[in-house]
Amino acid sequence: ARMMRTAISIVYGKPERMLVSGFYLPKLKRPAPRVERVGILMRAAVLNAQPRKGAHLLAYMRRDCPPEFLEMLARCPQEVRLYGLGEQAPRGNIIFKAIDPQGFIDDLASCRGLICTAGNQLIGEAMYLSKPVLALPESSNSEQQMNAHLLRMSGAGMVVDFDSVRDHHLQKFLEDSGTLSRRIDPQSVCANHRVLGLIDEQLGDRGEELKGRGIAVG
Repeated sequence: ARMMRTAISIVYGKPERMLVSGFYLPKLKRPAPRVERVGILMRAAVLNAQPRKGAHLLAYMRRDCPPEFLEMLARCPQEVRLYGLGEQAPRGNIIFKAIDPQGFIDDLASCRGLICTAGNQLIGEAMYLSKPVLALPESSNSEQQMNAHLLRMSGAGMVVDFDSVRDHHLQKFLEDSGTLSRRIDPQSVCANHRVLGLIDEQLGDRGEELKGRGIAVG
């Protein structure tokens, strides 16, 4: 944290105000007067999605996903719709999906739960749609480790290190998915209106001046 604070100060100086986005905002240990903590900025496709209960799991993985993990997903008792590895022939219960932003949102809105590495934006989008998350943070990625810790604190998902995940973790996630989903407050996750309001407040008269000159604000 000290290293990141130093780096941010060097790059950005000391801004009047900072907006920090996160899917879960625990109580601060000490005040931070210049910092406003907000939820996630949602894309229009996510805002327009209609959450519904489905049986499949949705997985998003990078191309360096180990074969052993794919074998575990293939043994899953539920259908797994997997994005990130390109379209391939089905393997066990895995259906490999091609890149399709709208298709991904549709599958997220209708899934039983999401399996992914611990990225802030995707976890937030899943929580907005009331979907529990099985997060698999990469051991060398400090941001993912922090996000995983926050997900665990939120009660909206499970966390298992990528190198340690096994069949029984997946089974536990399936069994607990309903309980995890009921712990989510979707409205606390979306910050679009609040962020735009804070930007207008910060800009003040400057915002009206920019708008008058035809410059989009917000």
